[in-house]
Amino acid sequence: RLSRLKSTGAMGFFMDFVIMSLKWKFPAANGITTDKVKSIMDQDPKSLVVLDVRRKEEYDVSHIQDAVWVGTDGKAIDLDSTLKGSSSKTIACYCSAGYRGAKLAEHLLVQKGFKNAVYIEGGIFKWANEGRPLWKDGKVMTIPKVHTFNATWSRLLHSHLRTDV
Repeated sequence: RLSRLKSTGAMGFFMDFVIMSLKWKFPAANGITTDKVKSIMDQDPKSLVVLDVRRKEEYDVSHIQDAVWVGTDGKAIDLDSTLKGSSSKTIACYCSAGYRGAKLAEHLLVQKGFKNAVYIEGGIFKWANEGRPLWKDGKVMTIPKVHTFNATWSRLLHSHLRTDV
């Protein structure tokens, strides 16, 4: 797993540290790279369910394409109905940097039996830092911005992508 880490500068090192910390905090949860998520989106989008595990105001600023907002604990919507018929799909949970996404992925795997529940390593911050598309109101954003969650975590996000909190 360490071989997948690709630190570049202080921000990259801190992101790698967060990713590794989540593997220790949520050992039952499986991570998925942003590259792999994008590959599934491009090649077989119907095999993917993306769950946004952030506060509504974070989601409203921007989100990953076709993400379903579920709230910070997955209880903002009827998750069972949303995931009905998804047992063979990859269920990719994400938040800002990974904690809330990993927590929900572990819950879906252990408590609900979804074997393909994963969390996106580095969350939307890593996704955006890599220049991947962000969506708002059903459209790709021409000037992408991401809700930073708070000032401390905003350090994981390139400054030109940050919104004011």
